[in-house]
Amino acid sequence: MKTSICTLFENDYHLGLAGLANSLCRHGYRGVIWAGYRGELPPWAKPLKDCGGYHELSVADGCRLRFVPLKTALHFCLYKPAFMMDLLRAYPQEMDALAYFDPDIVVKCEWAFFEKWLSHGVALCEDVNSPVLASHPIRCEWKKYFEPHNFKFRNDLDLYANSGFVGVQAKDISFLEAWQAVIGVIEKMLGMPDSRQSAPRPFLFASQDQDALNVALMCTEQPVSLIGKEGMDIVYGGFTMSHALGSLKPWRRRYVLDLILKRKAAGLADTQYWKYADSPLHPYSGISLRLRKADLLLAKILSRLIK
Repeated sequence: MKTSICTLFENDYHLGLAGLANSLCRHGYRGVIWAGYRGELPPWAKPLKDCGGYHELSVADGCRLRFVPLKTALHFCLYKPAFMMDLLRAYPQEMDALAYFDPDIVVKCEWAFFEKWLSHGVALCEDVNSPVLASHPIRCEWKKYFEPHNFKFRNDLDLYANSGFVGVQAKDISFLEAWQAVIGVIEKMLGMPDSRQSAPRPFLFASQDQDALNVALMCTEQPVSLIGKEGMDIVYGGFTMSHALGSLKPWRRRYVLDLILKRKAAGLADTQYWKYADSPLHPYSGISLRLRKADLLLAKILSRLIK
């Protein structure tokens, strides 16, 4: 199976992109990583080859990073299914499957496992806010809201999926179409397509992109393969990915200060990110990388002493 990878980034998320690409390459991925972006290209992305609609960077032998400039006003969280569909339709000869990763994820296991995973259906991981039981009033309200829009609900689900990783085979593109259709209905309701509006429950769409994904899962006819919270290191015991949830991304953190001032210790995703921040792409200078890793190590030692 020919599998491509894609992600979306802007601003300082290029540092997360480098970690993602490094982790994929070091775990055996050989192919194309499509990176849709707004703003400036990363300073570390050199030398670049101009290929018309995108710029290409060689990550390692057989692994290429393609930067695709985007003009959409949508928040990138809401643009995921559209970007994936555009790639599947524009380059059908290059991919039998496509996997989207948020740029704050790093891969921890051999790529061959992901290939097997994608062969079993739409590949997803459980979210930190899961479960949301099949009989939960929020799910009941989703059904009540979307059924007049001609959505058919076929699946009773308890697990709530995270939208940071979504893998589909090309033949299952209708799942992406359904996800996009749900986002379209939500956009008309909220009228704010350029932002990701988050609100606490009981608001019906507390997280637009993720709620839309889970509504699509309730409607899909495609097979689905879900891994639990350990799949993104939300809980211990996982081997597939680490996802740096929340606004304190590893590349923004000052670990000792965060520990002292905010009582925020380093997590699994922090450790994993810095493991892949050095090569084959080099987003940091040598001294900067050593200082960041030393900060992380010192914070871990202090955290143990405090405990």
